[in-house]
Amino acid sequence: MFELLAAAALSAGGPIYLNCELVQYGEPMIVNIMANEASQRATISLPTGRVVERLAIFSPSELRINDEQDAWIVDRVTLGLKRIVTITDETVHHGACKVAPQPTERAF
Repeated sequence: MFELLAAAALSAGGPIYLNCELVQYGEPMIVNIMANEASQRATISLPTGRVVERLAIFSPSELRINDEQDAWIVDRVTLGLKRIVTITDETVHHGACKVAPQPTERAF
């Protein structure tokens, strides 16, 4: 049920926050994604401190974010995550995402 609500939220066009975990070279890696279908943009925050903001492709079945180093693909129904590392030999890493609550409103 939650996955269906998440898919509906992703198609609504407002910003959606995803907490994702994928296994990369045998180690878990936490990745946070903010996807905004209305602006056609997404932001990926990596544990190294690297933040990538790019135009994103929102198809009925997936969210795709292309970076100069990677392609990030989130399945809009299952919330499965795939990272294709394009800077090397096109290694593919798999994981999963969960919809995170909206951040609290801030004063500034």
